[in-house]
Amino acid sequence: MRPHPTLPSSPSSIRLTTLALPLSTSLPPPRRRVVILPGLGNCDADYSRLAALLRSRGAAVKVARVARIDWARNAAGLLLPEYWKGTLMPRPTVDWYLERIDEALEALNEEVSESSGSSSPPPPLPPLTLLAHSAGGWLGRVWMLSEDGGPAAGKQKAALVSAFVSVGSPHRPPPPGSSIPDQTRGILTWCEREAPGSFHAEEHGVRYTTVASRFVKGAPLFGSGRGEEEEEEEEEERARAGGGGSGSGASFDSDDSDIALLAPGPLPLNRRSGNKISIAQRLAGVGYEAVCGDAEAWGDGITPVTSSHLPGAVTLTLDGVFHSPLGADEGSGEMKVGRRLWYGSEGVLDQWVGAVFGEAPLASATVDGSL
Repeated sequence: MRPHPTLPSSPSSIRLTTLALPLSTSLPPPRRRVVILPGLGNCDADYSRLAALLRSRGAAVKVARVARIDWARNAAGLLLPEYWKGTLMPRPTVDWYLERIDEALEALNEEVSESSGSSSPPPPLPPLTLLAHSAGGWLGRVWMLSEDGGPAAGKQKAALVSAFVSVGSPHRPPPPGSSIPDQTRGILTWCEREAPGSFHAEEHGVRYTTVASRFVKGAPLFGSGRGEEEEEEEEEERARAGGGGSGSGASFDSDDSDIALLAPGPLPLNRRSGNKISIAQRLAGVGYEAVCGDAEAWGDGITPVTSSHLPGAVTLTLDGVFHSPLGADEGSGEMKVGRRLWYGSEGVLDQWVGAVFGEAPLASATVDGSL
């Protein structure tokens, strides 16, 4: 009779048996840490697909924890006299959001450190990118100005950041002398004064990239607005500046400081359909006028192009891309007329994702001019 197998009798035998088992394979270390900053009215779940796409490209990603109801916290600013004077400063009104960025970064650092195993000394953390959508753009700029309470105590948090990328963010207040009040009741004006343009590029080496879109050209709520002749002059001026027409193409500065990119995709919605102005264009115009003072600006349906870019940043302007992930058609990312793709849709993301990893936004683009 064949004897029954027996367990090893000594602890040392058990240890030897355990050591003989194959070690589990570990994932490669992330190329980049990315904290996604949600836009006004959005919640962290809205960016789940974008986060997954970035992870598939080698990033460790954390979305700042924001619920839609959290945005009601900003109503605290209504109690301050500065709100009504249009001189509101970001703190303490948006402190809750800045704390969420801190929480996200801390959780991300722990996740990356744990994934690296127990090596001694632990490997350095990969570079950090702040990826901001909509209002997350100026909120991220406010966060970078705040002081770090950790290892870099006393230094601005910008020292922790390698790249700052914003999509559809209203960075600029209305032009001086405009009758339109700052939509943030003074916070954007404060940002322009305290951290103008690519403020941390020189001191902290932060690489700024701002992405905008020409999805719809606005129109005044009433009346016909500018005529077709003026529109043609605008298009000609834009073409001379390197933007080209609707369709595909790109123009780059030789120093990468200014990039105008027209992604192949659906034609943007012009101000006129035949001789009529659509309701969508009038509604977009109301929003554009509140942001930049010009109802007939081009924009992504919410944020006008002129407000989206920061001086000194690498700037990209896409064609036919909508502002928000809400209602966007993710799908395969194939760009077709009639599809509503947003900045984070797969086919659009490919156009600018290089900036997230500290690389050129579009490797196949040619250097042939400036915006």
